[in-house]
Amino acid sequence: MQSIGVTALTQAINSLLELVIDNLSLFLLFLLLLVGNRLAWKALKKNSYRKKTHSSASSSFPAKSPKKEYSAHELGIMNIDDVSALPPEEQKRRRMKTMIRDQSSINPEQIAAVIKGWMKGE
Repeated sequence: MQSIGVTALTQAINSLLELVIDNLSLFLLFLLLLVGNRLAWKALKKNSYRKKTHSSASSSFPAKSPKKEYSAHELGIMNIDDVSALPPEEQKRRRMKTMIRDQSSINPEQIAAVIKGWMKGE
């Protein structure tokens, strides 16, 4: 009777060992996550305890200096209206577009006549 119980126990242990060996990477990953979780939990508890007990001590640290704000020039960002950095063809196209827009607001009939002439092929 005892040999049957010992045999069953031995088989169970062997099957458990085979399962662990076959899935060793998963087992190690689980173990690592378990240990990491425990360490992180301890660190969080320790930090929260420090914040509660040492709130007056934090005032002894120097205040943070304000961050420097960089200008658009320092960051290499050009102004939208600044066309000097554009290629000459693009500068010419933008000047022409601005002139047409200005003329169309000043004298829309003349611009309409020019466009009609373009459409007729004159």
